[in-house]
Amino acid sequence: MCRSEKPLYMHRFSPTHLPCHVRDDSPVKDKLRYRRKQAALTQAQAAERIGIDRTTYIRWESEELTYYPANKLEKAAEVFGCSLCDICDRYNMFISKQSEHLKTIRKSLSLTQKEFADILGVAYDRIKAWEQDRVRMSRKWFLRIEGKGG
Repeated sequence: MCRSEKPLYMHRFSPTHLPCHVRDDSPVKDKLRYRRKQAALTQAQAAERIGIDRTTYIRWESEELTYYPANKLEKAAEVFGCSLCDICDRYNMFISKQSEHLKTIRKSLSLTQKEFADILGVAYDRIKAWEQDRVRMSRKWFLRIEGKGG
C-alpha cells in the first residue's frame, strides 16, 4: 500500500479504556475476564501468577461473586497491568479499605460510633468491628450506607 492510501481499517482501541460491553459498573467477573484476555493470559496462567487455585480463578470469571479478597484483587491488578479500580466494583473497592472509608464517612458526619450505629440501625459493636476490620461489611450494609439499600 502506498503512503497516500488510507487503510480500510485503523485500530483505535486504547487498552486503558473498557470496550462498550465492559463498563465501570460491569460485574467484577467481566472486568477480570477482559483484563486477563488483554494481558494474553489463560485462566491457569492468571491463577498461578495471582497465587490462587485455577478452579478458584475460573469461578471468579464465571460466577457473580459478592466478595473477592482484596489482597488477591490487588495482585490480579498487578498481573494484568492495571489499577485495582479497573477490576473492582464499588463494594469491593470500599471493603478493600473498609475501616478507612467508614471512619471517613462517620467523621465527615461528625458522628460517634454509637450515633452512627443508631442511624444505621445496627449494634454499636458491629460498627466497632467494621472500623477495626475484624468483620467484613456485607454488600447489604454497604448499599444501605451508600443510600441505595433498604
